[in-house]
Amino acid sequence: MIDVGSGAGALVVRTAADLVGAEIDITPVRDDTVRRHVAVHTRPVPGHPPVHCAVYDGLDAGRYRLWWPPGTVAGEVEVHADGVTETDWDDHVAGRALA
Repeated sequence: MIDVGSGAGALVVRTAADLVGAEIDITPVRDDTVRRHVAVHTRPVPGHPPVHCAVYDGLDAGRYRLWWPPGTVAGEVEVHADGVTETDWDDHVAGRALA
């Protein structure tokens, strides 16, 4: 289950398999000291190949920075309230802001 609703949103960041086990930090753009991290896991998808992703739930709506490797901003993403924002890691590594 992903915790969304009542103003909270979630973010799913799809990655390549080589990031499985990596812990990617996320911070609100307005305050880099409010840091949270989750590990990238391989998740089964019925009828499809598995997906490698980091899932951040219970996020306040707003703009966030993703940090990987530690201490390095990989990119930014906008998280919307009451839903799930999905994005691909490759777009962040390339320096593009998504969502």
